[in-house]
Amino acid sequence: MTDGEIHGETFIPFTVEYRRNHDRLQRSNYLNLGGGVNFAVTNSLEIFAAAAKMVWGENVHPLRGVSLGLNFHFGVHAGGRRPQS
Repeated sequence: MTDGEIHGETFIPFTVEYRRNHDRLQRSNYLNLGGGVNFAVTNSLEIFAAAAKMVWGENVHPLRGVSLGLNFHFGVHAGGRRPQS
């Protein structure tokens, strides 16, 4: 596919027929698989990892993704009092 191509064609006139079928021409089919894990290190700190990959697709850009991170929980208590543990 080169610059200016739409669905393998170098030029498609924007006619009434094209506008009528635009959504069908833009249809994409795909299957994505992924998963993730989360681990609580302490009561206020968690770490997580997630990944996703497209295993099959038509008329779409391939998906590949990895996410890593930390969650930090800090308490905000109404009235300035902390609950007893």
